[in-house]
Amino acid sequence: MRYYLTALITSLIIITSNAQLKVKDANTNKPISNVKVFSKKGEILGISNLKGIIKISKKLKAQVTDTLEIFHPNYFSKKIVWSNVDKNLTVHLDSPPITKLDEVIIKTKKIDYVILKGTFISYQLVDNIPISFTDGIIEYHINLQKKKLIKTKITKVRLFKNYPKIKLMSKQKKNTVNTIINTALPFNFKQEVLIADWDKFTITNDSIIRKKNSVIGSLHKNDSESVLSIQYHSPENPKEISLLGIKSKINNEIINERFASKKPRINKIVNINRYYNSNITKKDVSLNYELIDNFYTLEKKEFSKENYKVFLKNNSELKIVNPNLKAQKTPSFITNLLFKELKLIK
Repeated sequence: MRYYLTALITSLIIITSNAQLKVKDANTNKPISNVKVFSKKGEILGISNLKGIIKISKKLKAQVTDTLEIFHPNYFSKKIVWSNVDKNLTVHLDSPPITKLDEVIIKTKKIDYVILKGTFISYQLVDNIPISFTDGIIEYHINLQKKKLIKTKITKVRLFKNYPKIKLMSKQKKNTVNTIINTALPFNFKQEVLIADWDKFTITNDSIIRKKNSVIGSLHKNDSESVLSIQYHSPENPKEISLLGIKSKINNEIINERFASKKPRINKIVNINRYYNSNITKKDVSLNYELIDNFYTLEKKEFSKENYKVFLKNNSELKIVNPNLKAQKTPSFITNLLFKELKLIK
């Protein structure tokens, strides 16, 4: 990797990197998509594509001895230092076994509904600066026969915001920042792949997923689990949208879903991991927006149509047997920002 260095103080430098890493599964040697590289300041320096390739091409103030965190919620994270990053580096990540879910099985001939309850995180950056972080407990109620989300219920939530940066950006970029990050919402289950787009895809024998004539994702599976990866947009295939005077260029939108079954099934979802990046322009104001929103199932319950009606009528609650189970992994470099740069609001 080439470095262009400008001395600031003794060892602080400006690094412009053109590094390219490759990330693979340590067991299968297959590429892993949607792996993030974080700086110690919580910046997202790169995202792996469907081929497992991460291109780091951002300019930042750092030291060559600074640590980078390579993170994916399905794997144990790894840390490397800048001086070890180069174009020939391949990183192998180990995956922990799927944690058995707390679930209540109701004997019924037909499963019509499922409730998935678990943890969520939502992390937002504007112009590479961490702006907000939200986490908590959420329930998704899904009609399996119609493949439709019918209810979302948040039972616990924490919200952190970087108010000094938000205030500064609001002055510089007028109301554009406030419009984008007014609320840090959890994952919108209507964007779940099996609900939103599954019928539009074709899967080939080599596990490649196509939409019409374009390769859009992959499906890796074994006897006990499956992992679905879809990249709707990429830097090579962006999408431009214009609405109410705001122009948005979606540079990257990628989602991974892990299932505790050989075939992807909504009621077998273990976790969902989504990344979104766009350039937003309004008149003469522009900004770069990034969002990570993840969901990790802690408990589920399946119902017949009749049993689901009784559940709602009794105002029942799906209780997590072990509420302290840290199933949702958050990058340590984000955790380090909480209660510091990102202040607790509620």
